[in-house]
Amino acid sequence: MKYFSSLFAFLFLVGFTEAAVAEWSLDGGANLVYESNLSYAYDKGDRKADFSLKPFFSVGNYNQLTDNSRFFLSAFFEGDLFTRYERLNTVSGKITAGIKNKMGLGAYTPWITLYGSAGALSSDESIRDSFITTAGLSIGKRLHERVGLQAGYEYEQRASKNFLFTQNNNIIHLNLDFLLTDSTSISAGYALRRGDIAAYYKDDSYSPSPGEVRLNTFNTPMTAEKIRATTHSFSLTAIFALTGNASVSITGERRETVSSGLSYPDDAVRLGISYSY
Repeated sequence: MKYFSSLFAFLFLVGFTEAAVAEWSLDGGANLVYESNLSYAYDKGDRKADFSLKPFFSVGNYNQLTDNSRFFLSAFFEGDLFTRYERLNTVSGKITAGIKNKMGLGAYTPWITLYGSAGALSSDESIRDSFITTAGLSIGKRLHERVGLQAGYEYEQRASKNFLFTQNNNIIHLNLDFLLTDSTSISAGYALRRGDIAAYYKDDSYSPSPGEVRLNTFNTPMTAEKIRATTHSFSLTAIFALTGNASVSITGERRETVSSGLSYPDDAVRLGISYSY
């Protein structure tokens, strides 16, 4: 707890110091999301699907440190409201600070970003309440006037009330962006995640064993266990600008999670609307 408090204090202090000379940004919107396997279940009969509404809001500022470098600080808040499985409802917030540096001048110059964040998540199922910290880097380059490439690595640490949701994750991601027209863009993404998940299964003859917890997350008693797994995620996003500030998007994503030879597939569709100022 002391570590998280110190990190929050440092980020707030930096933000307060920089705010007087910073340029500000405001973003808000909402996503309607469908997921086919919220329970991370192996057996098809245990896979739980649902719709959720995710409203979000962020505020940020940045300072130009040199001709090629800038510092940024942002605060992000999000809700997650499910239609069937209300115990999954959450409210979360985080602060992110980082530095972006261009390795020269010109539109085709590569750039690199280093960042860190600290935040908290509160859930209707209190066993999920967590402090979450991340650290990462990303690099990118415009390959063509209408094509950009980004890649990065992120480490995420989640400290929860219960061992089941105390998790560590390593994530590598790759994105290729295409600007089709002045108002339409497409992004193809891939992510490799190695870390912990909470996988659910039904067990009518349940008896407590190490590493397992009996929960009613999905409105029926199920056993949840923490396992180490690898997830391959493939996504395709289309973004349509409505005005200079507003846009809508649609994303399709396929996640293949594998652990000890077992597969935990999940499909997701996300419809979003956002406004930036």
